[in-house]
Amino acid sequence: MKKLKIAVLGASGIGKYHAREYKNAGCEVVAILGSSREKAMHTTNVLKKEFGIFASPHYELESMLKLENIDAVSICTPPELHGKHVRKCLEAGLHVLCEKPFIYNSSKSYPEAKKLCSLAKSMGKVLTVNMQWPSVFSKIKNYYGKEKIGKFFISMAPFGIAREDLIIECLPHFNSMLLKLFSKIKPKNINFSSGKDYERISFSNFNNKEKCEIKYLFKKRNIKPSKISFSINNHNFHREIRENHNQYLVYNWKKEFEIEDPLKVSIRSFVDAINKQSQPLISEAEVLENVKLQDILMKVIK
Repeated sequence: MKKLKIAVLGASGIGKYHAREYKNAGCEVVAILGSSREKAMHTTNVLKKEFGIFASPHYELESMLKLENIDAVSICTPPELHGKHVRKCLEAGLHVLCEKPFIYNSSKSYPEAKKLCSLAKSMGKVLTVNMQWPSVFSKIKNYYGKEKIGKFFISMAPFGIAREDLIIECLPHFNSMLLKLFSKIKPKNINFSSGKDYERISFSNFNNKEKCEIKYLFKKRNIKPSKISFSINNHNFHREIRENHNQYLVYNWKKEFEIEDPLKVSIRSFVDAINKQSQPLISEAEVLENVKLQDILMKVIK
């Protein structure tokens, strides 16, 4: 199997951990893109020191694409740059994993997302988005799998996210989980509310004449680790991070079981999809449905 050569665009935040997981998946991270020469140099030194990754620093995308021999990229730049960077990388013949939100342009992101997915298909390239939490469903399906789903609740409190960015940072994750339960969402009765340290969206989905009540809760958090909890028909789960960063899901505050780091699963599934061993964790169809739902919900919030 070919050892894939990877570039990470924006490797000082979450991109640093993308680089780590590519190395764990047997890939070679050969380049990173920073916003300036100084930041790119600093990031390459951090990757070398923390993970033993020796990547060439770049601060101009066009130059990096010309000079480096790359198979795939992770795009971890600010959301407003995602569309531009995804297009340039696809046109350069690269497979693309983009951080969420895939595209965010007020409430009109879907047309751009659709064009990019069509471009990826025409180029024969894998295009997916890092919405990693559906990876836990294989662990929990036995708890709800035989029931008609009438309630879905999810709450996330990400560390260090500004209040004004809370919804757009968390919403793609929430939608990705909902889309694993229902392949298509037709939201009705959408309500939005907010308080001192939270924002909430509730709506109904009608699937095959069965009604599901959905609640999304976004909370601000200033200490690590980030918090996530969710429930399906009152089957409650929350994530805990313990020694050596091992992760667990706790069911109904009693039973617990270890889970693989969702980011690790997301990166590995992208690599496996490039090698034609499996499908990415999030399909292109799910990417588009996610953005479509994002547009509908954000329009109500705005």
